[in-house]
Amino acid sequence: MNTTPKVPTPVNEPVLSYAPGTRERGELKQTLKDMGGRQIEIPVVVGGKEIRTGRTVDVVMPHCHKHVLAKVHQAGPEEVAAAVAAARAAWREWAASSLADRPAGVRWSTRRRCWVRARRRTRRRSTPRAS
Repeated sequence: MNTTPKVPTPVNEPVLSYAPGTRERGELKQTLKDMGGRQIEIPVVVGGKEIRTGRTVDVVMPHCHKHVLAKVHQAGPEEVAAAVAAARAAWREWAASSLADRPAGVRWSTRRRCWVRARRRTRRRSTPRAS
């Protein structure tokens, strides 16, 4: 049976101005102040499991490199191998599902990836080759 799935209409977030005196600007300033006052730890996530390797790097504020916002755990060969295995397992389940059951974001990113690849191919063909 060959059916065309019904794709839901995308809905964007409201566009906020962040002008001085607005609620969203006040909330943003407060959030930045709160985040600047604490340091978080970001684990490696493989197959939905958090892994803390002990090998970390600092995440700093873009405008103040002395201020550390977070410590990020770095993956090693074991974590990379586990991630590849988890991706292969997830792909089997995903490939067996119908298009209608797949998340809309995955469908969008697949379309976007195809568009980018097509543009690259077009550019390669239209670029004159050096002799």
